[in-house]
Amino acid sequence: MKKVFALVLCLAIVFTLFGASAFAAGTGLSATATKDGDTVTVTISVTDAVPNCYAMTLSISYDTEAFTKGKISSPVDKQAQWINDIVIDVSDDLPAGATVAVLTFTVNSAYDETKDYDFVIGVKQFIDLDAEDVSCTGTTATLKGTAPEPTPEPTPEPTPEPTPEPTPEPTPEPTPEPTEPPVEPTPTPAPTEKPAEPTPAPTEKPAEPTPAPTEAPKPTEEVKPTEAPKPTQKPVDPKNPTTGDESNLALYVVIMFATLALGAVTFVVIRKGNKA
Repeated sequence: MKKVFALVLCLAIVFTLFGASAFAAGTGLSATATKDGDTVTVTISVTDAVPNCYAMTLSISYDTEAFTKGKISSPVDKQAQWINDIVIDVSDDLPAGATVAVLTFTVNSAYDETKDYDFVIGVKQFIDLDAEDVSCTGTTATLKGTAPEPTPEPTPEPTPEPTPEPTPEPTPEPTPEPTEPPVEPTPTPAPTEKPAEPTPAPTEKPAEPTPAPTEAPKPTEEVKPTEAPKPTQKPVDPKNPTTGDESNLALYVVIMFATLALGAVTFVVIRKGNKA
């Protein structure tokens, strides 16, 4: 009898060890974070089914400058506590994905909606109904920030090319009708030819004089040689007497021709008097 009891006790211990080992291998937590206005909600759930769950003690870390701790609620423990750690009494089986706690946070003025914030959940203790610790892993919930959309650069509108305006053709001015008959142009007279200069008559050779008779006739009137007119002289100013310019050669030439002309006239007059 003692041998049978000892065998049953050994089998019970073996099944308990294998059961706890199998349970610990597939246990873990999941968490999500959502923002609603000025409040952030973090929901904690079990990843796998947990039979005979007794209690759990969880820790959570977050940005205390951006958020303030709020309240806790749990669908499996109406008396769930959140002082420093989260303590939940279950005393029941937990199906996979079951929610074990819901935490709320208030957003502070240091909150930046463009940043990402992490809520890290750790497992301090996980106990089954047999009062044995179960191995369990924690998780992290990330609150994603809203990245500002880049300001689209305005697309420059293409500058319209100016349409060249057509150049208006000039309107021809009407030709005025002549009121009077056009004046015929006066013909230009042909240039008058210069008349030919008359050919000078040949000078007849004077006839030779007839030999005078022995007694020459007396001329009726004695012809006096014509005296050359004396040049008019200006009255001599006694205060400013004139001085002759004997250096001018043209003066001598003029006097010589005047003397020859006077002699020729005198000769012709004398000859005509002798013929008469």
